[in-house]
Amino acid sequence: MMRLKSVYCIFILLWSLASFTAFAQEGNVYLHNYNSKLDNHHTLSIYQGHNGLMYFINHKGIVSYDGVNWKSLSIHNTPESESVAPGRTGKVYVGCHQNFGFISVDNFGNEKYVSLNGKTKVEGDISKIEFTSNHVYFFSAR
Repeated sequence: MMRLKSVYCIFILLWSLASFTAFAQEGNVYLHNYNSKLDNHHTLSIYQGHNGLMYFINHKGIVSYDGVNWKSLSIHNTPESESVAPGRTGKVYVGCHQNFGFISVDNFGNEKYVSLNGKTKVEGDISKIEFTSNHVYFFSAR
């Protein structure tokens, strides 16, 4: 009889705990959907420049974002970008498929890609960028 009474008390206790429902707080959900020019491409690298812009590097090129607007930067001879690295002087260096260079900003704030390899034949993808005190090195797997 005592055992049945204990089981009954435990059942009542569990029933009363289960009957309480938890209410979530009501309020605004702070979500915002940002339309982008990334177009579901595989993003290989993301970097925030000294100017506050975000740079997204993918197989379609370079896309910059200033917090409001998205802008695609065209790269001569190859759309495939592979790596990005900050320079000490504020330049953003970019490694591409058979190409390498940096992003230049003119007096009006317009960005453009400037190739550094000139007539040099580059094999493979520039996937790593390293710096010394006076030089920038672009590395390829080939």
